[in-house]
Amino acid sequence: MSEIDRPEGTAAPAAGGLPAEPLGVGVGWEIGAEGLEWTELFPRIARQARYVETAPLYDPRSLDRIRGDLAADFRFILHYSGLTLPGPTTRIEQHFPILNGLCRMLGSPWFVEDLGYWSVEGSDLGAFFPLILSEDSLRTSIANMKALQAGVSFPHAPENPPFSTILGDIHILDYMSRLSRATGSPYLIDVGHLYSYLSIREEDPLLALSRVDWQSVVEVHIAGGEMVRGPAGRWIYDDNHSKPIMPEVLDLLVLMLPRASQARALTVEVDYNRAERGVQDPLDVAVSNFFRAHAVAERWAPWLVDRAPRTETTSPARVAAAQ
Repeated sequence: MSEIDRPEGTAAPAAGGLPAEPLGVGVGWEIGAEGLEWTELFPRIARQARYVETAPLYDPRSLDRIRGDLAADFRFILHYSGLTLPGPTTRIEQHFPILNGLCRMLGSPWFVEDLGYWSVEGSDLGAFFPLILSEDSLRTSIANMKALQAGVSFPHAPENPPFSTILGDIHILDYMSRLSRATGSPYLIDVGHLYSYLSIREEDPLLALSRVDWQSVVEVHIAGGEMVRGPAGRWIYDDNHSKPIMPEVLDLLVLMLPRASQARALTVEVDYNRAERGVQDPLDVAVSNFFRAHAVAERWAPWLVDRAPRTETTSPARVAAAQ
């Protein structure tokens, strides 16, 4: 991206197209979606939240409606859905102009997406299916990532998906590392998604983390969730983004953050669907989850939070919203 194309207030990229400075701690919240109200959530986290990671936003007016609440250095990250990186008939080229346009509109330094199957031959599946952890799948992901890198001006950081059943013989962390090494791409580790995988395998988290290429991890996700009955009646972890963060998931974040020394961002996903989740106090849960994760970052990843907190006077609209 040229200096002319770079949105005002964004940092110049470092090697590999990533910004040299960390974004900090932010929230995953879908702009314009039903659920939590931005005017209720943001005043309670404004001094610590440095960015929003949002699903594709095709109406710039939705973005304009919240810009008045934001400081000049506030950032956005695109959380895309639809690439199907491991799919052999994904028609990935159809996403190139969409991704370039969305990233430019948001000023997104990179974009992320869960690794798995969103579509077949360009047609939406209507649901998400985690990737098959096979050599064929990995070869396809590598080829599609290289095509994506040639056609899109912004780095893609693939995300390990959630699992209720595991298909294939490659460990998910080996899959992510091998994909990164073969393409030079950064990647993202979602703590809850990893916990879902490790709990099915009954694997020691500390041993599993030795498989991670930490120099390539650009972002970490964490969210609330709960144990639910899965296939064959066994207990599995549901990373539903709406319940309190489980202590076991927060402990896994504590293990990860000191190792993720190159991470530019910690995203606390707080999006919420009242009809599906049944949480009585979704706003309080979201705010609590954000500050619990932020406290872990303060202790174990100070480079993400070492800037002075913003004051509430940077935006008249923010002050009005808080009153």
